[in-house]
Amino acid sequence: DNPGIKASVSGKYQHDTTVTNGADWTPEVSGLFSWSNVTFGVSLSGSYSKRDSSIAGAAENNWNIGVWDSAAIANNENNMYSWTHDGTGAITATIENAPEDGQLYARPNDFRWAFSERKHERVNGQATFQYRPIDEVTMTLDYTYAESDYKEHRGEWTIWFANGSSADHVIFDDSPVATPIYIHEQVYGKDMGYEQQLRVQKNTLDSTGLNIEWDITDTLNMTFDYSTSTMKNQPNGPGGSGSIQMSVGAPVGTTQWVYFDGDMPVGNFTWDDDGYNADGTPNGTRGNANGILDTGDFGTQQGRVWYAAQTLDIDEARLDATWQLSDALRLDFGLENRSMSMNQKNSVRQVDLGQWGVTAPGELDTQSGYSYLYMFSLADQYDDYDMSRSFPSGVRAFDVEQLCHETVGLYGQTQAWSCDIERNYQGDNDVDEDINSVYVQAGYQFELGGMPANILAGVRFEQTDLTSTSRVRLPLYRVWQDNNDFQVTVYDDAAGIQPYVVDNDYDNTLPSVDFDINFTDSLKGRLSYSKTMARPDYGSLYATAGNFSQTDPTYYINSQPTATAQNPMLIPLESTNIDLSVEWYYGDASYLSVGYYSKNVDNFISTGQELRTLYGMRDASNGPRVRRAAQALLDMGVIVDNTSLFVMTAVLDNPADFPNGAADFVVDATNSTIVDANFAIDVAAAYDVNAILSGPDADPEALWLTSQPSNSEKATIDGGEIAVQHFFGDTGFGIQANYTTVNGDVSFNDLALPTEEQFALLGLSDTANVVLIYEKFGWSARLAYNWRDEFLRQTNQGGSRNPVYVDEYAQIDLSVSYDVTDSINVFFEGLNLNEENVRWRTRSKLMTQYVEDLGARYSIGARFAF
Repeated sequence: DNPGIKASVSGKYQHDTTVTNGADWTPEVSGLFSWSNVTFGVSLSGSYSKRDSSIAGAAENNWNIGVWDSAAIANNENNMYSWTHDGTGAITATIENAPEDGQLYARPNDFRWAFSERKHERVNGQATFQYRPIDEVTMTLDYTYAESDYKEHRGEWTIWFANGSSADHVIFDDSPVATPIYIHEQVYGKDMGYEQQLRVQKNTLDSTGLNIEWDITDTLNMTFDYSTSTMKNQPNGPGGSGSIQMSVGAPVGTTQWVYFDGDMPVGNFTWDDDGYNADGTPNGTRGNANGILDTGDFGTQQGRVWYAAQTLDIDEARLDATWQLSDALRLDFGLENRSMSMNQKNSVRQVDLGQWGVTAPGELDTQSGYSYLYMFSLADQYDDYDMSRSFPSGVRAFDVEQLCHETVGLYGQTQAWSCDIERNYQGDNDVDEDINSVYVQAGYQFELGGMPANILAGVRFEQTDLTSTSRVRLPLYRVWQDNNDFQVTVYDDAAGIQPYVVDNDYDNTLPSVDFDINFTDSLKGRLSYSKTMARPDYGSLYATAGNFSQTDPTYYINSQPTATAQNPMLIPLESTNIDLSVEWYYGDASYLSVGYYSKNVDNFISTGQELRTLYGMRDASNGPRVRRAAQALLDMGVIVDNTSLFVMTAVLDNPADFPNGAADFVVDATNSTIVDANFAIDVAAAYDVNAILSGPDADPEALWLTSQPSNSEKATIDGGEIAVQHFFGDTGFGIQANYTTVNGDVSFNDLALPTEEQFALLGLSDTANVVLIYEKFGWSARLAYNWRDEFLRQTNQGGSRNPVYVDEYAQIDLSVSYDVTDSINVFFEGLNLNEENVRWRTRSKLMTQYVEDLGARYSIGARFAF
């Protein structure tokens, strides 16, 4: 359709204002070439882009929700905090603005601040060939290739709350779910964690298609189409990894505190880089004792090498036909076969290295004076938030891969530690779908009361066969490594890989009717009825469970281990839709439209939770020996919290090292109701609590609060939209605007108990867009304002079944271009000019879940056509 030679090329440079150490300006270039005559044509296109960016963000792993009970707190029976007591039952911690009895209140597990530097490179290409041997036949062959390379260096600073007797000052806000706006803890010798992460991923697409269109007669047309595509999401990091995570820390903390009174929580701590003997003399065990927080105070904690890959193959063949029975009546029909095969693999290699207590501070500073880490100002990376109350310094690895290999030299011999991936995959899942469908529809043009009208009515039938296969490496238990550390899973490698296979099949019948009528030349009405379907995503269809998480011991302390299971028996949701609109075209380029829609949804996929045992996994934090440890603490008058319980369990579990049993447990010299901080740190560094699998002291099976999707709900969604476009005469100025409302009949109750499972509609929010336009004298300009109200993105998150809301978001974008000649165009673009940020929260406004401090992006460029 484009005879002769046509070509164009476009190039631009873009600047991301968030960039710190990357390139300030990065390129993007694209081009198109085509040539054709009456029988043959070829089109070639390609593009290349590179982008550097930086992101400063923050996140919370999990907010725990409890019910306030002042009497239980006074008796040291509260399950959310173990407040410091003076031995008589009186609370020595300061609690300001305490919640009312029976009121829900929150406790954070942790909070973390992160800074990332990212590099993203993309290459795309397409070749299309057409051949028309005769006027009635057109054959098209196309090939598409796309490649995306992503690399990120991410560093965290994390404050893990001990949430035990160390909490000495908490201030609550006035929210219906009482949220701490200030938490202060005494944590002498605690490790201040600064994990370093390298993430590298490569995504590639290969797609080939063949299309043959045949005009059999003047009234009958048939089209055959076949395509085959492969999409690969593959790790592309060192040793085949997708992510290397090196936990490093300095065991220097003495107190720590966090303010939760703003959109961005702010944390701080005091520190001492020397350890002290019982008589108060320094012993240099906590750092290099130079009175400066520097790299010599840091050592390793844990190392992880992650692998996650997915491959999706799609083969599709379809035959479509159109039969024009008369000028007013058209019949369409067709059939299709689509086969899809998805494979997903994941694994993690994980070792303790220097343990969470950091047993060897200074180990990453070499004899030659070289350090694998450097100090920088983390607080300065947050441009839009007041970080004056934050601890300013952060730690960053020069090279995460290099850091990993250094720890191999330190720990590889003793822990079989390697920076390569673990080939014995924890997850290996296949999902295979085979879909056959057939459709028929008729289009008819007629007059109704003298007004032109059209109706298009049809039905589509789809039949689906699905097989989900999961090959499982059986987990035995999670290791209890410290007070609230359950990071390592032990597997039953002797049992080998166990396959789980589930088959499912279903069919769907989808009718539709579309009607439109021209009331006048400028006024048009539309009415549609349809039934549509949405299939579950592949990640919900695996035949296994995983994502095991535990934040506290399950004995006495309020903690609920969580897991995620999938459901191969899911079927698609079906939505019965009604759409009604009226459009008024009152000018050549101006219109006003008003619409209403309603959707009744069946088989809504929601995420439910239930307590389940999984694979016979054991709970190392709740068994006969843990109960004996708790009783020993009570006999000594020591408060039972997660720290004291871990230490006493480890003491009783290692009689060779503690021959006097509970008598070897060391209490604080100034407060005999709590464990000595140095003793707790030393025990955590030297011992883990592993599960006992058999015998009289066998640990019980773990109960996992397991999230699993199911087709369990119905819902109704409706709303309306008003849209307008208006140009002001011949001035070239115009405006586009629209507003859309969304209403759902099921929402989340933030005041529900954390034990209550809830279903709610996700992603519903009002939206609005306003665009100012100028089009004249070769100039084209758009200034756009885009707004979305707060919406719910997740339900039943974590052990307290929390919601996750996304705050309202508004962004301003600008684009301006000018036609220098008929073949040369120059342009400028600005995205997120107001530098709007992203923020998620949970049950109250100050219960921050996730924040990203974003910036603006600018680009300048030119297009040439010839």
